[in-house]
Amino acid sequence: MTRYLFRDIVMGMSVSDVEYLYGMSDKRGKSIADVLRESFAASGLNMKRLADTSGTGYSGVHGFFRTRTRDPQLSVVQRWADVLGLELRPRRRRGEGGTK
Repeated sequence: MTRYLFRDIVMGMSVSDVEYLYGMSDKRGKSIADVLRESFAASGLNMKRLADTSGTGYSGVHGFFRTRTRDPQLSVVQRWADVLGLELRPRRRRGEGGTK
């Protein structure tokens, strides 16, 4: 039960909040926003297609990818990531279990 509650809280947060609180980035240290923007640019999709395919609003897509004025909730970013073939998942930091 706690696991789902935590997920719901995180999915209601903005991307910058999650990155700040949990230190989320890819293996090269790029932020979630950087990886999304690079993947979108490489995808060949236009903003309307991304909005339609992900079921999100065009203004949010435009605000994030073009003008960089939006800080979308993680639930919206998850939809964009799905369309772009990306997977958002927590990553263990060094020293938190595991062998890395």
